[in-house]
Amino acid sequence: MRIAPGVMILALLAAPGFNAQAQTAAAPAGTQLAAAQGKPYDLVANCLMKQMAGQQFTAWPLVYAPPRHEAFVNLWVRGRDTDPPVAVFHVVQDSDGMTRVSFQQTPGAPGPRKGVAEAAAQRCLR
Repeated sequence: MRIAPGVMILALLAAPGFNAQAQTAAAPAGTQLAAAQGKPYDLVANCLMKQMAGQQFTAWPLVYAPPRHEAFVNLWVRGRDTDPPVAVFHVVQDSDGMTRVSFQQTPGAPGPRKGVAEAAAQRCLR
């Protein structure tokens, strides 16, 4: 199988723990954590996944191919991957090259604190 240059393939739907309730098309109404010029949105999303995944959380990115320039990183409590995400990062790269990261916690869910999310976003935008 040959793939055209610039085409991004996502295997997220086949990933273990994928949840249909995960954030997809609509942007979460979250708090903007950080912004930086010239950082590719897909690399920032993958960085956030690596920063937030660990003993407590599972993270999966949903990265849209251009021209959309948008990604979501959904977080679940480890072992509870079939529940709704406890938090969602939204990464958008504007036409001017500015990449912005926002964050929304699910009310009442045991998600990461805003300070932890903000620190991760700032590290990924460096």
